[in-house]
Amino acid sequence: MSAVHGHINYALATALNTALGSTITVSGTTYQYYNSVPVDAPNTYVRMGEIIDRDNGTKEAFIYEGTVPIIVNDESSNVADRKLAYSIMAKVRSILKGSKTAVLSLSGYTMTVFAFDTSLETISYNDEGRVQIQLIDIYRFIIE
Repeated sequence: MSAVHGHINYALATALNTALGSTITVSGTTYQYYNSVPVDAPNTYVRMGEIIDRDNGTKEAFIYEGTVPIIVNDESSNVADRKLAYSIMAKVRSILKGSKTAVLSLSGYTMTVFAFDTSLETISYNDEGRVQIQLIDIYRFIIE
C-alpha cells in the first residue's frame, strides 16, 4: 500500500464524518456516529465499517474504486423489533444520498460516484441475552 493509497481512506472517512457529523437525530433522539466503536459504546449507534478499495489507473491519473459499509447497531430491545434500526438507517441514507446524483465532497480528490450498492441485516443475541440488530448499507465509490 503506497502512501497515496492510504490517504484516500482518510479522505473518505473524513468526508463521511463531515456528512454524518458525530450524531444522528431521529424522532428527537440522538445516536452517536463512530469511525471505530469505543469500549463504552451505547446500545444503539451508527458506525463506518472497513473501507475496501483498490487503485486503478495510470501513474498520472489515479482512480480509486471500492466500497464502504455504514452500519446501524441496535441492542436496545429484548425482541427483534427492527423499527428503530430502520428509522436510523433511513436518516443516514437521506444524509448520504439526498439525491440520485449526490456524492461526498473530498479534500484533494474528486468523487465521481457514490452509490448505494446493497443492504444486509443480521440479528443475533449478545452476552446479556439482548437482541443485537445490525443493518449494513454498502456504498460503492469511484474517486479520482
